[in-house]
Amino acid sequence: MDEEIIVIGAGIAGLSAAHRLTAEGFKVTVLEGRDRIGGRVWTDTSLGTPVDLGASWIHGIRRNPLTALANQAGISTVATDFDALALYDIDGSVLNDDDLDKLAEVFERVLADLRDVKKYSNADLSIASALSTILGQDNLTDDQRRGVDWVIASEIEFEAAADLYELSLHYWDEDDAFNGEDVLFPDGYVQIARELAAGLEIRLSHVVSEIAHEEQGVVVTTDCGEFRGQRTVITLPLGILRAGSVTFTPVLPASKQNAIHRLDMGTLNKLAMRFDHRFWPNEKHFLGYLKEGADDAISFLNLFPYSGKNLLLGFVSGTHARSWEQNSASAVVDEAMWHLRGMFGNSIPMPTASTFTKWHSDPFSRGSYSHVPPGGSLSDYEEIAQPVEDRLFFAGEATTKRYPGTVHGALISGWREADRIMQRAVS
Repeated sequence: MDEEIIVIGAGIAGLSAAHRLTAEGFKVTVLEGRDRIGGRVWTDTSLGTPVDLGASWIHGIRRNPLTALANQAGISTVATDFDALALYDIDGSVLNDDDLDKLAEVFERVLADLRDVKKYSNADLSIASALSTILGQDNLTDDQRRGVDWVIASEIEFEAAADLYELSLHYWDEDDAFNGEDVLFPDGYVQIARELAAGLEIRLSHVVSEIAHEEQGVVVTTDCGEFRGQRTVITLPLGILRAGSVTFTPVLPASKQNAIHRLDMGTLNKLAMRFDHRFWPNEKHFLGYLKEGADDAISFLNLFPYSGKNLLLGFVSGTHARSWEQNSASAVVDEAMWHLRGMFGNSIPMPTASTFTKWHSDPFSRGSYSHVPPGGSLSDYEEIAQPVEDRLFFAGEATTKRYPGTVHGALISGWREADRIMQRAVS
């Protein structure tokens, strides 16, 4: 093909679009503001072993295109056992299997009630609003309430990277999913990005400031100069589109702008800590502390089953995650250690090294991934995905209502836009 395509962003969506277009003979240039590829896929090695500080899992390996890509490239994965959970009550005692079973029963009952409210209510409620009524009527003991609060934070807030009040009940749990196990990459998710990036022309540290289009084509302005092509694939995260840090000339259609601002960008931050020795159970994949109130809950992933290293990875979401970004590194570690001491006692050692993320303030993402708040809808994802004047094509997890907030959603959206351009080129 004679067409020149400018792809903005070297995350999974941009790389998948560029990979497919290049294979079909298009001249493709990928512009990436960061000094690395991957975008919100970020494998850090500062603790002496690969740790994914962005995306972690392939969610559902059956028929998932990421699984095929990993197998094709010989990339190893390890399944996560979400039932291998150790929860510690406020007195440091660990919940036994019967306790966990009873907690699961209560949580399933709460979920059933939540789905009933969703089914029969016409109001555009937040999940928080619905849950306040449900939990208020459930006559839970203090012990049960602590457990249920932590599980709700883990299963709903951490999944969406947002607080309950930020999430639309009507559009909660409406996306599609692949079946099968969820798996991690012992050697890092970046391997997928590298596989897609092989052979591509990628310009790193090229920060885009303006995207202009006219009848003749597109002009993309960066801090390293201008780039021209017939079309562009734009994979800017929703947080960047909402912030308006990239100018569109002419401005985007009002329908697209409205959709961008009806959706929102959640934040899931991670704290990775390395220790000289393990003081937690080796066989458990997740650890949690059931303190009073779950607005500052932390879910700890034990990385030993995956890496063989003495590493814990703490997850926080929503307001709590954003507040971490205002704190010093030592304050963040101290908070995590307070939780761990509540679980394992005061004699446990401090980590020998640590690192934590600041996705909300990251200038190239402004958050972790998208969600539907009250006032938004799944159709907003489709509106964001609509091309503009046959010149601007949009991909990324926030352009797919079937798989928002996922790496496979980003991958598939990149292929979708590449296919759309190929259809335009031959028509």
